[in-house]
Amino acid sequence: MDMIAIDQRKDPPESRTTAPTREGGGEPPKGSLGYAIDTKFGSLEAVIQRMNAEGAALQRSGWVWLGLDKELKCLVIETTAN
Repeated sequence: MDMIAIDQRKDPPESRTTAPTREGGGEPPKGSLGYAIDTKFGSLEAVIQRMNAEGAALQRSGWVWLGLDKELKCLVIETTAN
């Protein structure tokens, strides 16, 4: 499974937002990644909310991953402990 690392900070989820491009934030994914996110999760905001929830549920510290399940050919959200 291919994974993308997302930094899981200890600040509360409501304080973690995507900054506008003019404030140093990035653009939402386009092309096949954007399509896959919209198809599987509904929106980028839904992915962010779910990843924040998964990270908040981790005991102590760990990682939340957005990955590609090559067998199922779809995006997945997984967690691992440190």
